[in-house]
Amino acid sequence: MSLELLSKADVIFWDFDGVIKESSAIKSLAFEEMFSKYGNEVLEKVVEHHQLNGGISREVKIPLYFSKFVGFSLTSQETEDRCLEYSKLVVQKVIDAPWVAGILDYLKSNSFHQRFVLITGTPYMEIIEILTALDIIDCFQTVYGSPTTKIKALNQEIQSDTDVSKCLFIGDTLTDYEAASAFEVPFLLRETEDNKKLFMSYTGLLFNDFQTLNE
Repeated sequence: MSLELLSKADVIFWDFDGVIKESSAIKSLAFEEMFSKYGNEVLEKVVEHHQLNGGISREVKIPLYFSKFVGFSLTSQETEDRCLEYSKLVVQKVIDAPWVAGILDYLKSNSFHQRFVLITGTPYMEIIEILTALDIIDCFQTVYGSPTTKIKALNQEIQSDTDVSKCLFIGDTLTDYEAASAFEVPFLLRETEDNKKLFMSYTGLLFNDFQTLNE
């Protein structure tokens, strides 16, 4: 059923980390590296919040973590500097991360038959850099990145005459699921060891990778 839903969709909204690249853990490790100097209590709170809120931009998370967990507010310039620091920690590692099994073949084989839209919490210019380095930027008709939220991206894509039953959102975070649900877009969960607990009550369609999707 998952394969049938995927193949029949006219429009597919893709998350990136954890759906196209096995890069979700890279983002978690970057937050750990940034906040480990502030002690274990702060670090545990940062990691917990990040894992519960995958898909939300670092521009939102980083100042929140400093004000709520570390105990001081960042200026706009300090936030920009910290986000740049984070970017330097992750970009090349994301590019070098393994592909989710089978995804590259699917993207290359079907991007001319279906409309592919990438919706990610990664900053827009950064995801453009990553997609270009990976030589898959041409697979996507439209790319959304931070500061555009996933809800706002779908709001731009879902028009009054859009048949949402012919759309599909493929994601691995609660943010992805909530955005799809807000517009009644069918959702396909990429299940991993990292998100199983978050989706314990999820009863919808799921898969492990694109090689085993039809099993």
